[in-house]
Amino acid sequence: MLHLHEWHTALCAPLVKTALKELQIGSVLLTIHNLEYQGRCAPWDLDAIGLKGKDYLKPHLLQDDDPALPNTLNLLKGGIVFADAVNTVSPTYAREIIVPGRGFGLDKTLMKQKKKLSGILNGIDQKLWNPETDPLIKTHYSSNDSLVKIQLAKGQNRADLEKRFNIPANKQPWVGCVTRIVPQKGPELLEEAIHYTLSQGGVFTLLGSSPIPELQRHFEELKEKYINRPELVIECNYDEALAHKIYTSLDFVVIPSHFEPCGLAQLIAMRYGTIPIARATGGLKDTVFDCNDHTVPASKRNGFSFEKATSAGIIEALKRAFELQKNDPATFQSLLRRAIQSDFSWKKPAQQYMKLYQKIAGRESSSNTGGSSLGQVINFREMYKQET
Repeated sequence: MLHLHEWHTALCAPLVKTALKELQIGSVLLTIHNLEYQGRCAPWDLDAIGLKGKDYLKPHLLQDDDPALPNTLNLLKGGIVFADAVNTVSPTYAREIIVPGRGFGLDKTLMKQKKKLSGILNGIDQKLWNPETDPLIKTHYSSNDSLVKIQLAKGQNRADLEKRFNIPANKQPWVGCVTRIVPQKGPELLEEAIHYTLSQGGVFTLLGSSPIPELQRHFEELKEKYINRPELVIECNYDEALAHKIYTSLDFVVIPSHFEPCGLAQLIAMRYGTIPIARATGGLKDTVFDCNDHTVPASKRNGFSFEKATSAGIIEALKRAFELQKNDPATFQSLLRRAIQSDFSWKKPAQQYMKLYQKIAGRESSSNTGGSSLGQVINFREMYKQET
């Protein structure tokens, strides 16, 4: 069995199903991490690798679904069409992308293929992101420690950043974000969160850069605008060590995405006892459960969420979060406890992938008595057992 990821490898699905059948690969699974990126190209690009590009330029094959691009191939579409199963990195995102207008032009193709579409939530590497052993933070703690110890440790890590950036001591709340600055991530809402947090006497720390020159320049100019406000830290670059320090120092992490296939920021933040404030979309909706949402069990409520990607939406969520921290510390501490004890390891997703592999292999074995694909799945299972 062949497991592909994103448009970069999606062309392998039509390859092994058409031009390279002799490889006897068997079944193919395609995982979509972000539908926005699809790998559009010209037919002659396939000619360059030994294929006849025009043979794939058909609506039921790789021809792009955009009527304005009749001579364009779409590699991700090819993967979707030819794969035996397609999954996204969260269940909600799998449902969202078949809605007209929300599939970045591929919603019609995805609707036709919806029987083989599913969603499996991503996990995080809990060895890499572990406040108990993280070598990049000053003071360690674990989810099993007392709330007093956790908050004391977070305060000591915060003091480390205060010293580094000359941030005034004893400011609260601490809010921040570690992100790529792209339209998907709601940069305009992020800016609203910055202004509101500063207006409430808090600290905001942003670590992120943008591949879009205009956005990069905008946030660099915002940094200059607030040059005399040390309670705002904007670092427009990539800094792995600083990311770890920020996650452990914050009270709240803001994730105002317009869409989010899964999102890792909220998962990492909760691992460090930082409460997420996130828009209810995609994987954020599958992992962040509002503390006032009585439709979910109290034990699962671990943050704050908002439905509409508007200034009013994010400010309302920030206001609720700040008021809870200030006026009801006992409830806030209970929320922190639920967040830090949330399990977003790879254990459950790995089991779900195992089931999906076996399901695909079962389809193949019904038509192929060799059973080689099923054997590969079993070997993977043994490897997973050894690692855990």
